[in-house]
Amino acid sequence: MKNVVYINGSPKRNGATDALQQLLIQHLGSNMFYHTVVNLSDCKIQYCLGCKYCYKTGCCVQSDDMNSILQTLAAADIIVTLSPSYWADITGQMKVFNRPLHAVLLRT
Repeated sequence: MKNVVYINGSPKRNGATDALQQLLIQHLGSNMFYHTVVNLSDCKIQYCLGCKYCYKTGCCVQSDDMNSILQTLAAADIIVTLSPSYWADITGQMKVFNRPLHAVLLRT
């Protein structure tokens, strides 16, 4: 089975982003896919300190939910990011989530 991880950047529950996510889950089904949903609105992710610890280790120096999310992503076969568009951009939650990803991806 393939592991699909959904990163939901919406601050709202039961909105259009959740509806799209549910459609994707239903369409893919559960016969060949295992689905994991991470709602960023439920996570505590600190702002980046710019210390570049993640460049050296692949994880964040701060003690927040980002390190467990990174472990979830490492086990994923497919990663789906979802975010509503606020003023033609992703949500603030998604921006804070995206910040350390470049350093982690450079290590892989």
